[in-house]
This record gives sequence, structure tokens and C-alpha cells, in this order.
Amino acid sequence: MKRWKIWLSVVSLILVVALFYVLDTRFWVDKYEIRGDTIVFENTHYVYENSDSDKLGKLIGIAYFEGRKRGINDYIWPEWVYGYKGDKEHKRIFVRGLMDLGDTYIKQ
Repeated sequence: MKRWKIWLSVVSLILVVALFYVLDTRFWVDKYEIRGDTIVFENTHYVYENSDSDKLGKLIGIAYFEGRKRGINDYIWPEWVYGYKGDKEHKRIFVRGLMDLGDTYIKQ
């Protein structure tokens, strides 16, 4: 096989992986709506609580502000929502922005 075909295959693979990463972390995740000091997800309300960020689990969604259409900045630098390790029901979530230390929210 020619060298340019190998490079083309490698570049194509990298582009496909990058595309699926963006889709998986920006579009195919759950969307949490920020309403002041509460976060709403499918009629479940989370209330702000000042807590630690130890034992964070994996990314479970992104948060956006109520009444505002999601803009390009929300896709590039979203507010990440993490679950805690061992918390399968997501009773506590952790929301972190780009330059933010993050906040914990408790399910009501």
C-alpha cells in the first residue's frame, strides 16, 4: 500500500473519533436546565448545596440556562454535570463550568 493511503486512513480515523467524541459529549448526553439556584432534569429538581467534590464519577450531562437558546459557546465550553461514584440514582450531582470550581446539587 502506498504511503499516502496509510496517512489518509490515519487522518480519516482521527477525524471520525473526534466527531464521535464531540457528539457524545455535547449532543447525546442529558441536558440539565439551570433555573437560578436549582437545576431541573425531567421534573426532578436539584437544589444547591455547598459540598465537596471528592469521589466524582463520570460525566452524565451538560447544563444550560433557562429561557436562553443554546449558543455556540454552550457547545464549545458547556457546564459539565458529573455524578458521584456509587450514586446510581444521581441523588447528588456536581456542576462545573470552564473556569469554575463547581457546585454540588442535591435531589429534592
